[in-house]
Amino acid sequence: MFIDFKGGGAFAPLEGLPHCVGLLSNLDAREAARALRTLEGELDRWQRVLATRGADHADQIGLPHLVVMADEFAEMLEAIPDGMARMIRLARLGRSLGMHLVLATQRLGSAVPADLRANLRVRIALRCETPDESAAVIGRPDAAYLSGSGWAFVQVGQNEVFRRIRVAYVSGRSLGAREILWMDPADPARRLRREVIGGEARRDLDVLVEALARMDPPAPRRTPPPLPADPGFLEGEGEHGIGIGVADYPEIGEIRWIFLTPSAPDWRLVGQAGTGKTAALMAAAAAAARAGRRVAVVDGDGGWKECPWVLRVLPEDREGLRRLLRTLSTDPSPTVLVLDGVERIPEAAMGELEPGLEGLTGRPELWIWTASRRELPLRPLRGRPAVRVFLALDPPEWEALVGRRPIPEGPFQGWLADGEGGREIRLRRAMGPPPPPAPPLARSWLGRWSELPLPTRTEEGWWWPLGWRDLDLEPISVLLSHRRPALRMAPELVAALDPLRRSLSRVAGAGIALRTWDPEGDLEEIPALKSLPDPQSFLEELGRLEAEGIPWLAVLPDTDAFRMRLGYTGEIPPPLRRPRWGAYLLVRRERLELRAWTLSRSPEERPSQPPIAADHPGLAWLSAPGEGEWMLLPLSE
Repeated sequence: MFIDFKGGGAFAPLEGLPHCVGLLSNLDAREAARALRTLEGELDRWQRVLATRGADHADQIGLPHLVVMADEFAEMLEAIPDGMARMIRLARLGRSLGMHLVLATQRLGSAVPADLRANLRVRIALRCETPDESAAVIGRPDAAYLSGSGWAFVQVGQNEVFRRIRVAYVSGRSLGAREILWMDPADPARRLRREVIGGEARRDLDVLVEALARMDPPAPRRTPPPLPADPGFLEGEGEHGIGIGVADYPEIGEIRWIFLTPSAPDWRLVGQAGTGKTAALMAAAAAAARAGRRVAVVDGDGGWKECPWVLRVLPEDREGLRRLLRTLSTDPSPTVLVLDGVERIPEAAMGELEPGLEGLTGRPELWIWTASRRELPLRPLRGRPAVRVFLALDPPEWEALVGRRPIPEGPFQGWLADGEGGREIRLRRAMGPPPPPAPPLARSWLGRWSELPLPTRTEEGWWWPLGWRDLDLEPISVLLSHRRPALRMAPELVAALDPLRRSLSRVAGAGIALRTWDPEGDLEEIPALKSLPDPQSFLEELGRLEAEGIPWLAVLPDTDAFRMRLGYTGEIPPPLRRPRWGAYLLVRRERLELRAWTLSRSPEERPSQPPIAADHPGLAWLSAPGEGEWMLLPLSE
């Protein structure tokens, strides 16, 4: 196996050798670290094979030896934070397992550590520039005084062998070729020029490689395939496994897709702007949507506008955020919740989001993916297993999260924290076929009375439509019966009389006796509403209607004034407190000893849940003793 750091040409002709199992060339720091992991993986594999077969050396079971030839190894190890320690391990363990290292470099820069020297028994020093460089290799300055090409000193062990040798030269031209050296008189630099005439103009090395290649079949490759810049589109993804990209496993020579699965469904993606976070999330979310999962997005970065297949909510949209959380808490459909641009979610929205997530984190069918420019662990998600991927970050933050590894230089390139030290990953970016559009998220509207059904009387009593539930936007009606015959509208409702007028206008002329005591004439525009002159005659009229079995509706636009005129010692007769044929619509605070539904602007005590449509002008609180809920009143005809 050949490894050429910052090169590419030196070992290229040798790749055709039948016993060459791989060439890793022109490496940068990232690829050099990958090459080391490849060697470590080979070493671990050999250890497992030997242990399985009860051997302690490759020769005992006929395993071929592996010779690793690395050029510019000193520069390579300097570029890898823990490179020297890892190379020492390879040298120490490899010798007994049948792995041999041939390490070459122009200059070491510093002395070889004693641990590495102890495991490199054979050392060869060609001519060195300084005595110190010679001493770093063979422990003495002799190689600095060599002259001529190809001369070297070879040292084995602790000077068990120390000799001056001359190495073979294989880069010469093959037989039949003549090399002519000449100089152009017109060249002021008087440069020496070379020209080959005759023969095949090939080097001895090329001829040797061709001859050897004909002798044996090629050995299986041991180097991993290159990590692709774009993983492409993955076919056949299902609801229980969504691919996010391909990761590098150089220790086993493979590139593998990384999947989000029910056992690890969450994804934490951290990286600077421009690193491809949103595009990678979209590609994976589209795959999830095609597999039948609902996709909901809190779009902190505003990049999901053109995705009709998601339920998209902006973080400043309080109602949308609450409705989304409510939908997720009540609908058990398999769902991916994406929080994109977490650091851009305002504090007020985060105050809504975190409590909402608290009740969702125990739901296995809900997968939660987050993307942010720095690691921002949300409190409700701390106990959930998650796949963590780091894209390019500022150096201090990168080192704190990933360690002293090279920072990715392009988008979609990152580091997968997998609990084994981590590995490189390339995130997917291909969207694939567009998923089907998602049904829109329900939103409140400025409703009309005409959108509600008419009040109706049944054997149970009066069903009186009021508006829509804030929770699910379904129509809401109250039952006015002998158990609770009244609906009281509190005075703080600015438009309390307006919904009263609209309700009455809808039942006028329906064969119902409408009676009121209206000294101020607030309801005089409703002709069917008969006004009585005083509270006593009003109650007498209701008693008559109840006795005769005539359906009736009593309206009091000012119960406080009614109580004063009736007198605090006066009271509604018991038969009228639990009527069989009638019901009451009341305005103001006085309840008049009647059991009533109450419609107010807000509850007297803090409710367990805030309203979803908190800014809706028709928001009201509908309550009865021991129960209550938010609702939305119609605002026009």
